Amino acid sequence: MKLRPVSQTGATLLLVVSLIAGLVFFGPDPATASDTSTRRDSFSESTHCGSSSTPTPFASKQGYLYDSEVILGPFGTYLGRTIAEVESQLVWWTVPYSDGRRVRIHQAMLPSLEKVTATLEAEAAQGRIYWIGSAGGFAQRTIGGSYRFSRHALGLSIDLNPGQNPFSGDNVLITDMPLWYVNAWRNAGFCWGGDWEHIKDPMHFSWMGPGAEGAVGPSLNPRPPKTTITPLAGPIANPPNPIRPGDGPVRLGTGRRDRRRRSRRGRAPISPRWLRH
Repeated sequence: MKLRPVSQTGATLLLVVSLIAGLVFFGPDPATASDTSTRRDSFSESTHCGSSSTPTPFASKQGYLYDSEVILGPFGTYLGRTIAEVESQLVWWTVPYSDGRRVRIHQAMLPSLEKVTATLEAEAAQGRIYWIGSAGGFAQRTIGGSYRFSRHALGLSIDLNPGQNPFSGDNVLITDMPLWYVNAWRNAGFCWGGDWEHIKDPMHFSWMGPGAEGAVGPSLNPRPPKTTITPLAGPIANPPNPIRPGDGPVRLGTGRRDRRRRSRRGRAPISPRWLRH
């Protein structure tokens, strides 16, 4: 029997069928423990800090946040489901060359802060010291004028010498921090506010997670969820329609009171400069 050559179209079709058959009969490899225990290693605050930025989740209100405030998304999964859970993981860190000033920070970033301390002590041995007169860490609040969690509320940020390193919404960098001092933080996995693209906040250092370049410490493991998945007992009925046929066109929110309410809602409150991160 004489064999006929297979055309290019036929060969392509045969390859596709073979791939589909392989998926059907064999399927993907079963997930291992390392696959199912996911990890989140990067919480960068700016793409200019070496990795894509991860915005913090929204809170239910602006300003001060209560201990019961729920933290959604990866920040809640790996740092604490509520403000109270974050607080339970806070530890004290003594800021180098600050006359003993201490700040509360999330214990996950303590190994990276210890690396900062070691680097600054090595610099001091060479005669280089940058003195800290003011330091701030954990603060349970949102970013000023925003509903987003501040990284301070998650224990991930530290502010140093705000008077000499002020926030600038005009993207003007004003700082007295030496480059070697900033590099001690960069090389330990921290994002410096002076490196931000559109605004500058040189007082501000935020930890980018154990996966950041230079960071040290174990990977972050998921925390137990606060809620469980409950299956539906049955079909969900559609709610009754309040607008009946023949009612004519309905205009909603056209009164003066509605316009005034929308106008007030659209304006963000003015916040102090030190609250804008």
